[in-house]
Amino acid sequence: MTFSVDNLPDRSVNAPERGKPPAEGSLGLRTLRSSLYHVFARLLAFPDDTLAEDLQSGEILRPLSDAVTALSLAGEDAPASALIDLVRRLGKTMQLMTEKDDLTNRYWESFESPLGRRVYLIESYYRTWTADPTSESPIAGRQGFLMSDHALHMQGLLALAGMTVPPGFEGRPDHLSLELEFMSLLCRDAAREAQAQFFGDHLTWVKEAGAAVEETAIDDLYLMVIRTLMSFLETERKGLGLSH
Repeated sequence: MTFSVDNLPDRSVNAPERGKPPAEGSLGLRTLRSSLYHVFARLLAFPDDTLAEDLQSGEILRPLSDAVTALSLAGEDAPASALIDLVRRLGKTMQLMTEKDDLTNRYWESFESPLGRRVYLIESYYRTWTADPTSESPIAGRQGFLMSDHALHMQGLLALAGMTVPPGFEGRPDHLSLELEFMSLLCRDAAREAQAQFFGDHLTWVKEAGAAVEETAIDDLYLMVIRTLMSFLETERKGLGLSH
């Protein structure tokens, strides 16, 4: 059966008392969080051969709908509303996103094109290249360069997990899509302490990317994706007990 925005749960029906922990269903909150990180990772990677198909069929919305339910039951109204907006926006734009070439053009113009303005989805761009006081590199202490200390750390984490940097991400192991996918794995398999550590080390820079999105004319779909990701990450930050 094709999944659509019509299958979204009605948050006003049989909702438990606010502030109570979400009920465990076929998927626990841990899996829901993992699924949501995974969906964002897919949406913010360069479009692959199956993304357009999954958008057209609506299958990509299924874990998002599950996440909306979990966040709503947890009493997080603002992020849940943002997720619903994203799901409904995706539903409305599905007819425009049936071709991979269309997705590729949208993504390229928003995040990859060397012409005009774009938003970088690479952590190193927003970080100091190295904090090593002994470095003699002319770019030490500067921002806007690839393969910073944070990228090397991310590359090391992937190696420790038995993973390699996938094709298309060479020289960019700290691309947002890879970091979100890694966090998805941590939500599924690691303790919350490890999740909090990774979030603090590698996802706080997304605020700066979010600010850049608001100042840059990018595609409407990706604008909605980034805005909703920001809402979700703020919920995660609070849930993991991290300060600003």
